[in-house]
Amino acid sequence: MRQNGAGVLLRIDLDGHRSIGSVAIEIRRQANGLRPNEPLTASAAPGLGNPSLSSAISSPSNESLFAALDYLNHVAARQASPVALALDGYPKLRQLGGALIDQAFRNVLTGHPKLGFVISGSESQLSPILTDSAHPLYGRLEARNLEPLEPRQLASWIDGQFAKAQLISAGVGTACVDRGGPRTSDILDLASRTFDLAAGPRFANGATVEKAMGQAIQEKSADCATIWEQLPIEERKALKELAQMSGVGAAVGDAAMSSRASVGRAESPAMKSLEKRGLIEKIGSAGFHFESPTFKGWAIQAELNVRRERATPTSAPTTRFAFNLNAGRTEAANPTKGVRL
Repeated sequence: MRQNGAGVLLRIDLDGHRSIGSVAIEIRRQANGLRPNEPLTASAAPGLGNPSLSSAISSPSNESLFAALDYLNHVAARQASPVALALDGYPKLRQLGGALIDQAFRNVLTGHPKLGFVISGSESQLSPILTDSAHPLYGRLEARNLEPLEPRQLASWIDGQFAKAQLISAGVGTACVDRGGPRTSDILDLASRTFDLAAGPRFANGATVEKAMGQAIQEKSADCATIWEQLPIEERKALKELAQMSGVGAAVGDAAMSSRASVGRAESPAMKSLEKRGLIEKIGSAGFHFESPTFKGWAIQAELNVRRERATPTSAPTTRFAFNLNAGRTEAANPTKGVRL
């Protein structure tokens, strides 16, 4: 929560949530934080939501989200300053809530007069809202283009935060930008994890950043596996190719799908679909990179594990694998578990 003379801004990082219910709980928690000395009782808060929203909401978990927004709207009405809610990574809300979430959120914008809203995402993710007149949110939002922070400036700021805490930082800022990019929120998450690891030894370097990234990948491996299993086979093949170009077998960047990925390949239905899902982002005329560094790391590790398995003689072929990201090796898996590549 950020507060100044002009108002209060509450921020929800949607990428950190696995369910609509989790988002609803966080909204209620931050709403309660607006009045720490005068908490609202359940009877003082609205019920399960505005009846006008019911036809646009398809599941109880979605109802919990809009009930939480009703509650926040009620709390905001008691504040002296305006209250706004920033939903960072709005496309994740659609992923969690289903196809009706946009229409339901349109009703939220008109039905909560005491609240301001800010939604964020990449240009490719939000462009349908701004350009497609059939989209439920078209015309309801005012676009603001926020350019990424200059990498050297962000790296210097991260190193400065370590210095303020009297922690020795050996190139941590640059390492966080390189490994956590391209999204600022991911870079800051990686820097925060690295900061926690440095608290004991009072020192951090590139190896500490790599350990922090490993922890992030491990934490989100179940989510990554779920996303992978839901993808069509052609989209899996496209991601495997991008993972191969992103560091499998060689220390190369993922700036472009160069020699093995022509413009035609970049314009394939699979790549367009992955871009629409928010898993990859187009750069230049024929290149893509992973949107999420953790999903990128998971995909690279998964491909490496498959290659190691194929190179290891076995008495019988295996078709499924469980990935031990800490140990960096592949373990034979129960047929009901693991990730099919």
